[in-house]
Amino acid sequence: KNSDGNTKDIILLFKKIFNNRKINILHPCAKNISMELENYFYNQGSNYNKLPIYEVKKQCSSNKGFRDYLESSHNLITIYSSRTALSFVETIKRLNLEKFCKNKIIFALSSKISDHLSDLNFKKIYIPDFPSERSLIEVVRNFKKGWKLKKKNETKNANFIDLDKEEFKKKKGFLKYFF
Repeated sequence: KNSDGNTKDIILLFKKIFNNRKINILHPCAKNISMELENYFYNQGSNYNKLPIYEVKKQCSSNKGFRDYLESSHNLITIYSSRTALSFVETIKRLNLEKFCKNKIIFALSSKISDHLSDLNFKKIYIPDFPSERSLIEVVRNFKKGWKLKKKNETKNANFIDLDKEEFKKKKGFLKYFF
């Protein structure tokens, strides 16, 4: 089962699997996580033990390397987490590199992650139909193969496109694409 790493999704997955049974839980995690899980399991009655085993710190090891890539003709960028997306946007703004985003294509692990990128004007943002590393890699592979994407007809969700019908029949799954 995949919870997309989101606290609310983890709680829903727990309810689905365990039907709110009271169990013992050991949660190896980062030092700086929210209290939401701890509070939920406390109120639910389970024995929840948070075990911080690492610390997450924002850092840009090379402003020059970051700037050089954004200013270059290289245009593909993968984003695997919400924290990475937030730091990425913050660094772009801090270095005043917003104007270089219009030529960059982003591959984000999920729509929740892509939401954090909405402050900037990227050329395109692709997300897989399922939020997993394997799915994201498949989206990048298919993009590199040159799959033709076609805009959907006017619908409520006209802000995404999928493969044309012939390509969809040949390939499994589809790509979502946000403007």
